[in-house]
Amino acid sequence: FDIDESTIVGGAEVVDAIFNVLDVKKDPGWSRIVKFFCGDQLTIARLRALVNIRAGHEGGYTGFGWGVWMPGLFHAKMTDIHVSKKGSLAEYSEGHEGDMVFENAILFLRDTLLSREFTDAVKAGDSGRVVLVLKTWALSFRGSGRTNNIVFNNWLINPTGNRNSWIEVDLMQEHMNFWIKVRV
Repeated sequence: FDIDESTIVGGAEVVDAIFNVLDVKKDPGWSRIVKFFCGDQLTIARLRALVNIRAGHEGGYTGFGWGVWMPGLFHAKMTDIHVSKKGSLAEYSEGHEGDMVFENAILFLRDTLLSREFTDAVKAGDSGRVVLVLKTWALSFRGSGRTNNIVFNNWLINPTGNRNSWIEVDLMQEHMNFWIKVRV
């Protein structure tokens, strides 16, 4: 699509283009059905802003009130990686001696175990465990100033139907975007 996605209106145009490609609008009553959309935090924020801007002025399809806009778990995982910014135990202990090295080792183990728990919970499709990790991450994100990435409404999908094969819906969407671009 040749659409500027960096604007609120551009986000609406992308949603409309997706509906056109999928021929969703051909089905009678399609606009009365709730549709779920997952993506990165900025895209979702723009679509929510569009709903707020059009509230009370436009109804039906153009009002976008039919959508449920959900930030995805893949992007929460990426935020965790950026917040931590430490790739190894050695990086945690740089420039410190004595007890500080031990304290940083504990922090490193805590962060990596939380990341591992999150990955395992997603694979198992266990939303309860996912929410527990997200609650812990919310404090880390807040402490690092990344409050826009505190996410509790999330979505998992199991594309194969196999056990422990769940993935973040926004990760699947990123893969679909890649394959669409490769074909075009």
